[in-house]
Amino acid sequence: MPDKPKLALILGSGFSKAAGLPVASKLNDELLEPPPADKTVLTPEIDNFITDKLREFWRYAFGYEDNHQKPTLEEHFTTIDLAANTGHCLGEHYEPKKLRAIRRFSIHRVFERLDLPRGRNDNIGSLLLQLKNNFHIDIITLNWDIVVEKCLFAIQMLPEIEKDYTFDYGIEIEDFVSKEVLPQRDLSILKAHGSANWVYCNNCRRIFTAKPGVGKVPLERRVLINKEDFELLGAPEGMPESLEAIKQSSPADCPYCHNGLSTRIGTFSFRKDLSLSQFGTIWEKTHRRLSEADHWLFIGYSLPEADYEFKHLLKSAQLAKRNGIAFTITTVCGTKQKTQVRYKRFFGETTDTQPIYFDQWFRDDFHQYLERIADRK
Repeated sequence: MPDKPKLALILGSGFSKAAGLPVASKLNDELLEPPPADKTVLTPEIDNFITDKLREFWRYAFGYEDNHQKPTLEEHFTTIDLAANTGHCLGEHYEPKKLRAIRRFSIHRVFERLDLPRGRNDNIGSLLLQLKNNFHIDIITLNWDIVVEKCLFAIQMLPEIEKDYTFDYGIEIEDFVSKEVLPQRDLSILKAHGSANWVYCNNCRRIFTAKPGVGKVPLERRVLINKEDFELLGAPEGMPESLEAIKQSSPADCPYCHNGLSTRIGTFSFRKDLSLSQFGTIWEKTHRRLSEADHWLFIGYSLPEADYEFKHLLKSAQLAKRNGIAFTITTVCGTKQKTQVRYKRFFGETTDTQPIYFDQWFRDDFHQYLERIADRK
């Protein structure tokens, strides 16, 4: 029996939109919205202070007022990173320390918004189930969220499921509580910009997550929130101490060296910090899996200009394929014409761009897609 064809499933925020999450271009609309009082990992007062500091930064840096257009997340993070990462001030009010504090507040807020319950979409689980049954698949995602992990875990828990739908992240990663190194699996989720459920030790350089991939250690352990940032940004009397008490209830220390934990992710910035050695491993594996795949299927990824490093990786993998190897590129990335043009301009006119959103494509066209490519040599 011939081996199943290989398929690389490349996901952007439009895929997670089907699960109710905001797309990347809309997350900036929620950056100034604190979570509901019953969903916060802090307190409403601390959440409101974070909102006030983000609004103050937008007002100073971008002239923002409540009735104005909000800056994009690319503008927000790039403005911060180009100054802070080179040791420069941004105007007279924001030295590098303050900019890094605003950056941590921003990432924490995005993680909060991605963690809010948004409903369920059974099409996502069905897609993953059928792709795994028909192909050797690798999932490559630019998203921080854990929509895919949750769906695969739910599939694995179904009583009628006999096959293995567990996954790995393509790197050595440990369970935060047990310190167990999670095993390598047949199915990989390669997260090119990191994940909202990973924490990193800056001392012993390990990455930890919550087994089986459905917890969010950065939020639960509040690793992006620290007393010094609040003091630096002028928190009212008693708030830093209140924050410290909250953090002590669930310490965020490395299980090995007891150093404080942090996150390392590629932001929406044009100046992403991807220097972490684990990112290098993920990107090398991504290149290899893409270059070996018979089919690329993009869902919800708009090929944004800010992702120029990833676009270069895609182009390199495309051109690394041997001449004469059958290879298809299919995109399911919404109805915007500029997205379709961007794909055809970058990959060539033979790219099969479907001007449709995920749910409609899955309902109307997915089975024809399977029939068309499953046996293609």
